[in-house]
Amino acid sequence: MSRVLHIGLILGMLISSAPFLNGQKLWAEVEVDKNSVYVGEPVQVSITVYTSTWFTRGIDLGNLRVENAFTVYFRPVSTTKTDAGNTYAGVQLIYKVFPYTQKDLLFPELNIQVESPEEGGYRGITQNVRSKAVRIRVKPAPATLESEDWLVTPGLRVSETYSKSLNDIRVGDVVERSVVRNADETVADLIPPISWDSVDGTRMYLQRPSVENIKGRTQFSARRTDRVQYLFEDEGEVDFPEQVLYWFHPSRQKLFKKTLPSHTVYVAANPDLGMLQTIRDSLSLMESTDSMESIEGGGKKSWTQWLILAVAGTSVFFFAFVIYRRVPIWRANRSERRTRYFKSESYAFKQVLHFAKNPDSKEHANAVYHWLDTLPLHSPTLEAAFNQGNQPPRTLVEMNPSAWRSLRKALDENRASKTSDWINP
Repeated sequence: MSRVLHIGLILGMLISSAPFLNGQKLWAEVEVDKNSVYVGEPVQVSITVYTSTWFTRGIDLGNLRVENAFTVYFRPVSTTKTDAGNTYAGVQLIYKVFPYTQKDLLFPELNIQVESPEEGGYRGITQNVRSKAVRIRVKPAPATLESEDWLVTPGLRVSETYSKSLNDIRVGDVVERSVVRNADETVADLIPPISWDSVDGTRMYLQRPSVENIKGRTQFSARRTDRVQYLFEDEGEVDFPEQVLYWFHPSRQKLFKKTLPSHTVYVAANPDLGMLQTIRDSLSLMESTDSMESIEGGGKKSWTQWLILAVAGTSVFFFAFVIYRRVPIWRANRSERRTRYFKSESYAFKQVLHFAKNPDSKEHANAVYHWLDTLPLHSPTLEAAFNQGNQPPRTLVEMNPSAWRSLRKALDENRASKTSDWINP
């Protein structure tokens, strides 16, 4: 009886090691280039399957889903490994994994189907090999940077364009501003949107951004284009503030920034100011249409749809213009609005800024005292303005555009703190 039991145990051991009875060795290894990463920082995961014979069919798992992360799969690569004098053929599958939340990642255990012949054989046999799961710790973005601006990339290239020259702008013109960012080793979904600053004297209309992932044989990059349209509504100087874009270099562990310069635009008068409302309505309609399509996940319009929209928009614009030009009361209202605007404090102050480039000129002095006449001061003098704004007195030559804005802001704050029905136009 004991002899039968002994033989049974030996048979059981042989059966349990059946994949190695023919001498073939087949296994999988998983490697990561980092055990911890920041949110948005890629980690490379390499899955390699080895055999002591060869593979009769390629291995391709495609793109894998990793919870709380984007994954990018590159092509399989043939490799070899030498161990104890034996050489093993291998196929390596490389993935880049990009965490998008502050939650640790678990690259899953995989059941990999391969086709490889036994030792001494030539016909491939389908077999399954399991790889181990790997956990990766995800670190939050540094507290010194707002999470909305967080971008991890070893290289960022930025370009900015305007649809129209800023040297020839009139009231009612529409200019589209585009900022294109090309980032290495990231996906387009991780490039944060630009936070556009409002610009005095304009109305801003956000446009739908465009994104693109660019995959090479061994490299991966992404492109995002953010666009905004500005409708110029006021005559005079308009200041576009500088735009600062940040990114974090993962291997150098440093934060970098790219600054898009500020622009000052002089907006000339336009006799057809009454068309502003029609332009506003058209831009608002286009903006709301883009927003609805983004929410509903609609695809791109066909060229026929764009043609219909273009013809309809042009027709509405033309008939509105004809009707507007033919109705006397509208023309009168337009003239009245223009007259009020040229008498306003806002226009007077813009003239001050315009002539402040030549602070010792007669035109500058005239513009300053005309602006003082529009303010509710005890006396229309520069000294009274400094006193009411709680600022030290200075001469006209010492006042640059920045100083004029500071004085005006101080006057506004002084009036806001007191009981007054004065409103800054």
